[in-house]
Amino acid sequence: MLIGNSEAITEISRLIATAAESDITVLLTGENGTGKTLVARRIHGLSARRNGPFVQINCAGLAETLLDSELFGHEKGAFTGAERQHAGRFEVAEGGTLFLDEVEELSARAQAKLLDVIEDRKVVRVGGEEEILVDVRLIVATNADLSRWVRDRLFRRDLYFRLRELAVAMPTLRERRQDIPELARYFVRQLNAELGKSIQRVSDAAMAQLVRYDWPGNVRELRNVIKSGMATASHNAVWIEDLPFTLEMDTEEAHSILGELETLEEAERRHVEKVLLAVRWKKVDAARILGITRATLDRKIAKHRLKKPPPE
Repeated sequence: MLIGNSEAITEISRLIATAAESDITVLLTGENGTGKTLVARRIHGLSARRNGPFVQINCAGLAETLLDSELFGHEKGAFTGAERQHAGRFEVAEGGTLFLDEVEELSARAQAKLLDVIEDRKVVRVGGEEEILVDVRLIVATNADLSRWVRDRLFRRDLYFRLRELAVAMPTLRERRQDIPELARYFVRQLNAELGKSIQRVSDAAMAQLVRYDWPGNVRELRNVIKSGMATASHNAVWIEDLPFTLEMDTEEAHSILGELETLEEAERRHVEKVLLAVRWKKVDAARILGITRATLDRKIAKHRLKKPPPE
């Protein structure tokens, strides 16, 4: 599920629909954590191959010799340890979709073999001679600038153009900040069951901090931050003090953000005071509206030095 209504996400949704209409090879680009795997699965799920397997392999996770075996399979005795015949991912993905992540990590040898498979739709297992026909839709992803790799002769030009029949550039989270509140609320709902929590919301001050942060880890980092905040929260909302941002920032950046938190703290103070006044300082009602416990409300009243106005 793609969360958000920004122009960037609307365009990604349009490209997903276009990709799902045919077996065109798709190249997904973008920083880590932007949702390339999610998009690959979405394309598969909307395509005519949806009832077939979705097979994924990370090209950076295996040594060259093992990657050959994983992609194309091997025959018994093909190398030391090959005690039985092994079907590669192309064979396993028959009738479905094969998703190659971090495709830039393919060796020159593997790139040549992949190009042959794309052009001939046949694989030959390591140590074998038989050509095996494969009917597979290919989606690949990278966080590298493949065009530069091609210029530096680190990636085959002919393979690059075969892989980018349709290129989809995933936007960073900082490029679609308007989607952050909706994403945060989605993750809260999603993570409650996993954490055994009943968190209802992210406070306004915490949400403002989420929106202004640059998110080098993108959507994946946002989910982890929400999870961390929910895990440590002692109430039914994630407050700004539950967020772990400053732990990973350099001193100058941390001081800068902490300086801005005074304004956010003031916003919280005004909000709590406004609710208390609206319910005529009935703390039980105020705590219910704010989504916090009575004890937490008392702490916030003390922290912000709020005083009940004298009776009229």
